[in-house]
Amino acid sequence: MHLSNTKLDVRLLLLFMSILLMPSLVFVLLEASSLAVGMLFSSLLVLLLLFTSKGAFKVDTEFLFIFTVVLLVVTINCAVICFIYQDIKPLLSLVWFFVAFSAVIFGRYMLYLPFEKIHATLFYVIILLLLIGWVEVLVGMHWGGYGELEKSVFPFSEESHYALALSMVILPYVLTSKNFKTVFAFLLNILLLAILFPNLTMLVVFSLSCLMYVLRMRLAYLVLCATFLFTIGMVFFIFLLDYFPYFQSRLAFEDSNNLTTLVFLQGWMMAYTNLIETYGLGIGFQMLGTEATYFPDVTERIYVLTGKYFNTYDGGFLLAKIVAEFGILGVILVVFYLFSLVNMFFYTNRYFSSLKGNTIQDDFLRKRILMYGFFMGFSIEFFLRGYGYFSPGVFVVIAACYVAFLNKRRVLV
Repeated sequence: MHLSNTKLDVRLLLLFMSILLMPSLVFVLLEASSLAVGMLFSSLLVLLLLFTSKGAFKVDTEFLFIFTVVLLVVTINCAVICFIYQDIKPLLSLVWFFVAFSAVIFGRYMLYLPFEKIHATLFYVIILLLLIGWVEVLVGMHWGGYGELEKSVFPFSEESHYALALSMVILPYVLTSKNFKTVFAFLLNILLLAILFPNLTMLVVFSLSCLMYVLRMRLAYLVLCATFLFTIGMVFFIFLLDYFPYFQSRLAFEDSNNLTTLVFLQGWMMAYTNLIETYGLGIGFQMLGTEATYFPDVTERIYVLTGKYFNTYDGGFLLAKIVAEFGILGVILVVFYLFSLVNMFFYTNRYFSSLKGNTIQDDFLRKRILMYGFFMGFSIEFFLRGYGYFSPGVFVVIAACYVAFLNKRRVLV
């Protein structure tokens, strides 16, 4: 794929790399308990980089009203929780709204950029992330705090965190790319890294990326191609299970002593237990892992096996945390996200199918499809492996939703 330097937006490249890399770097170097401090640094850097940007800080009145109402409601909720449990963590966590506001400013900046600039910049972001992965495989950078981590990928503290960052840029790029050779090269690199690490989350990123590329086919061909890819994928995965014990251990759910499997089960059980025990009210914003939490039996099993607790504050993935903390409202949000995913899936397929040569001509619509790609990439963090509200994925998807919403108001399809 030929990309001229005129299409690359250097400021956008710096923004993406800051959002994706800085939180993990700060998390390790400062030995923080979460990515919150790193996300605050990233948010400040985003605002500084966009300070001179035309139009980025011109936020809609409608958005400011909704943002203020939500902030007020959550603040009252946090104040009540603090009074009941004598815990100020929820109030301190209100700084997340500063992160969310910064994400909207980031979205405003992308709104004013042509599709080609965003797409070309994603190309270079993917190149840099893949280089980070190969440096880890070939050399490894386990200095300082990274030397104490078992599966770090500098500057990420875990291979899964690296995979999540990659998913947020590779899926939208593949979804809107017209160059098969480039897509094939990227997917081959991701597959090789998934096997060489090895890492199951990375393998999921590869699988969803393949799905994104075939999504542009007509529905009948899409079903046929997806079935073919699924069959080939299952054969290949069985091969991996036979020759790579890592992948086999990740799927051993019955009487498993595998930590990753137990943490994943713990997330689902925490969501269900806290939803039921609070009669659908939830335990409150940022209260997962505190004394307000109802812990399932698997949590103690993890402690017996390892001597410490894992992912009790973030649930292991975002769905678990949202349902446990917001109860029925969290369930409604999950249903809304699922409905939106399905709607975007069919909208994207229908739109591509209506075009000749599988190309998108209108800049607004191309950008809208690209934003849908960010939203789909976030599904891995939402359902499989996440780390709470203070994450690069949440930041990017807020920006993408804002851009998609404004584009939807301008363009009717």
